[in-house]
Amino acid sequence: MFKLEAAWIAKRLAPLEPDDIGTILNVGSSSGPFRTQTQPWIDAELFAPLRARKIPVVHVDLKNEPGVDLIANIADDEGFAAAKAYRPRTVMLCNILEHVHEPAKIAQRAFDLVEPGGRLIVSVPRSYPHHRDPFDTMFRPTPEEVAALVPEARLTEREILPTHTHWLDVWRNPKKLQRKRAKWLFTKYKVTMAVLEKKAA
Repeated sequence: MFKLEAAWIAKRLAPLEPDDIGTILNVGSSSGPFRTQTQPWIDAELFAPLRARKIPVVHVDLKNEPGVDLIANIADDEGFAAAKAYRPRTVMLCNILEHVHEPAKIAQRAFDLVEPGGRLIVSVPRSYPHHRDPFDTMFRPTPEEVAALVPEARLTEREILPTHTHWLDVWRNPKKLQRKRAKWLFTKYKVTMAVLEKKAA
């Protein structure tokens, strides 16, 4: 997750009352050390302010690692039920859809987790090089294409967010200089951001 991406999500949540945000499920969260050390801006920009407001966040991932609260695959009925038990009003699905073979299925499952009146927050690369985690389908949708994955959702926030160029990666770690990313030395990465709201009961 880029710093500007984390800030974009935080800005959308900041005006909402805690009861409206409800419990947040962060699907595909990765580990606590990843959020606080590898990419510390994720915690600093997004989750630290939520903790300060005492808003509960459940980090969901396939891997049993420190900082993962629920080990689950929401594509499976058992994992979906375990996640649904938290009754989240806000679900985050960030940088996941390019790493699954059925993005429509995963987007729908994530939306189905959301309580009535809540929201699904999605981020997915729009302009970004191939990256394995463990694979990349090169799914690079617009916000409207993300919304089309969940027809009953209402697209309330949308943006194609320019972030930074590959130079910043190289500046942080010179070993990250990659020939395959030469184009992105001069072209900013872009991320599709979308908020999909569910109708209140």
